[in-house]
Amino acid sequence: MLECIELYDNAQEMYDQNKILISIDQKTGIQALERLFPDKLVRPGHIKKREHGYKRHGIKNLIAGFVVATGKTLGRCYDRNRNVEFRDILSLIYEENKTYEEIHFIADNYGTSTHLDTCLLVAELCGIKMDLIGLKTKKQRVEFLKQKNKKIIFHFLPTHASWLNQIEIWFSILHRKIIKCGNFSSLKDLEKKIKDYIENDWNKNAHPFQWTYKGKVCCA
Repeated sequence: MLECIELYDNAQEMYDQNKILISIDQKTGIQALERLFPDKLVRPGHIKKREHGYKRHGIKNLIAGFVVATGKTLGRCYDRNRNVEFRDILSLIYEENKTYEEIHFIADNYGTSTHLDTCLLVAELCGIKMDLIGLKTKKQRVEFLKQKNKKIIFHFLPTHASWLNQIEIWFSILHRKIIKCGNFSSLKDLEKKIKDYIENDWNKNAHPFQWTYKGKVCCA
């Protein structure tokens, strides 16, 4: 936990040294809900009135990376949430940031983050030849991903500490701005509106979050 907090504190310094810190995670089960009735017009100062009826068009899963020093976000929607999709977004983020000397990821200790395929992709991108026997257990895979003598380095959050992942703050903003009161005619419409928000709204005004938690005990 303290390692990740220290990384947040040093994110700007790392960025100035051509090293980038990225918070990555998944937001699963985003529903494409189409409202059956339009919102009712109300007078200024009054609460908006909305009918609760809707039509379901299915769900999408968003995987995204948040650059801690700048706030820039790269994300993509998927039909499923497997190691295949995690590999894809990891490749996209790498292509976007491969000019940096080091790429550091803060991630949950989740199955896709520590999957064998994730290790093989990291090894490939870093130009490392790996012995599969050395990646047989989760402990071995985590140790490899955390190794500091390579370009891509993972830092895993403790179990039940996803709230320490800054991308979760960004997900909450996305939920309030786009998803919570959204009206989506299809899954493609949902995906398009999320993509438009990332590219044409958030990233044009991107900013880092002011992280104040220093690892103190939250309760007795």
